[in-house]
Amino acid sequence: MIAWIGLSTPFVISEPSMGFARNGGLHDPTNLAYLWSQTQNGVADLASFFTFYGNAAGRFSVGGSAEMREAGDDPAVHPIHTLQDSRELRDRINATSQSVFGKPLTLDTLGRTVRLRVGEVDSPAPPIDDIPAAYRAAMAALSPLDEQGDGMRRFFGQVLPVIAATYPVIILDEPEAFLHPPQAHALGAELGALAVERGVQILIATHDRSLLTGLLDSGVQVSVVRASRGEGHTRAHQLDSDRLQELWHDPVLKYTNVLDGLFHRVVMLAEAEGDCAYLNAGLDHLQQSADGLPRNEVLFVPTGGKDAMWKVASTLRAVAVPVVAAPDLDMLNNEAALGRLVAAMGGEWDEAYKGAWNRATGAQRAPRESVNVGHVLDAIAALFDDRRDEPFGLRPVGWCSFSVLSVA
Repeated sequence: MIAWIGLSTPFVISEPSMGFARNGGLHDPTNLAYLWSQTQNGVADLASFFTFYGNAAGRFSVGGSAEMREAGDDPAVHPIHTLQDSRELRDRINATSQSVFGKPLTLDTLGRTVRLRVGEVDSPAPPIDDIPAAYRAAMAALSPLDEQGDGMRRFFGQVLPVIAATYPVIILDEPEAFLHPPQAHALGAELGALAVERGVQILIATHDRSLLTGLLDSGVQVSVVRASRGEGHTRAHQLDSDRLQELWHDPVLKYTNVLDGLFHRVVMLAEAEGDCAYLNAGLDHLQQSADGLPRNEVLFVPTGGKDAMWKVASTLRAVAVPVVAAPDLDMLNNEAALGRLVAAMGGEWDEAYKGAWNRATGAQRAPRESVNVGHVLDAIAALFDDRRDEPFGLRPVGWCSFSVLSVA
């Protein structure tokens, strides 16, 4: 345990004290060992050494500034210090800001407080022992990150602890708050990439599809755990990373709104957009006169045909999303496809199902009498037999007649 803390927490010797620098103080390893020995379930009082909790207050508390360290060889105790020590990380966070917000970030180390500022100074950085007044003024004129809007501050309040890797485990609660969908997607992609680069694990609570798709696009191993709340205790259902990546590379799942189903109480599957609109309208009509599940808790998902319906159903049911499948009637023509859908919905294509299917479709599947040219000629003759005495010629303009021939 002590060794693990040492991987992410600097050990500081400051006469007459020494210990791991965390949460604004120095913590003696002997005291940490005692706390460890007293834990019965989990890590209890040691959680703050392992985890960064990024709730709303936690994200803002990281900030884009930190007090200058007392000495040049003091260890980094804030993400800003970590940026100060690494040109590579400064370039990385600057590129992220350029990509997401269209603005560069510059680390200002000229004052007592080291801070990130939005923008850049036109002239190159001068030597540390020869800084002109004009350069200082230009740096001071850049707006601090701490004074930006909620969206930008919260974005980097979540990225900074990851890029600094000062905690091995990072917990983020609703990180998409204050971000519009493209920014939420960008945040997911950045968090996923940084988790791999910096060797940290991130736990995220979210209700946002854009953030989730950003994580999946980053290529990081993502596991989805869906919490369902009903009567009694909350239950958790997991879709592991291998299965999720396999599904994410399927166009049916990647380019539809299937993942939105994770955040709804019921998902209705239909073959096409028009079918979804029809069923949606029917539900609206029914709810005008009947109480039931709120309309906004039902999501309608087109599966692009009947062949993919079983795949979507099995994905959502793996994390306990209630699913209703409404394929077109011609699904009955294909026993294999119908059997896959029944299995995906939690049933078993057994003898009872097969018997019901045979009774329902037997007449339709029975061999039919072959049709030859004579049958067609007889049918045409029968249609015109009572019109033998009519004159043959063109009909008056504006009047037309259609006859439909159906041959069984």
